[in-house]
Amino acid sequence: MTSIALGPLALPVAPLLVLVASLLATWLADHLSAAATAAAPGHRAGRVLTQAVLLALLAARGVHVLQHANAYLTEPLLALDLRDGGWHAGAGVAAGLGWTAWRAWQQ
Repeated sequence: MTSIALGPLALPVAPLLVLVASLLATWLADHLSAAATAAAPGHRAGRVLTQAVLLALLAARGVHVLQHANAYLTEPLLALDLRDGGWHAGAGVAAGLGWTAWRAWQQ
């Protein structure tokens, strides 16, 4: 089972699991950071985590599409079809960690 069908919409399982895990991690990060410090709402740990996950998913998909550009040039809209399982994990991890490090350095 690589995707969950919701009517005409098919959601791929791997990114869906990443999304659910990131939502739980965001809630936990916000909860722990609010308990530890009186952080301003704009500087909550959960917001940085959510941004890092979204950027990581975008980077992972973008690198995969670039690596297989010949296949996507014939039908460019297939690049938006997430069900093909095309993700570059290394690029996603690097983008997420880079964003988190950048935000930590800013604060």
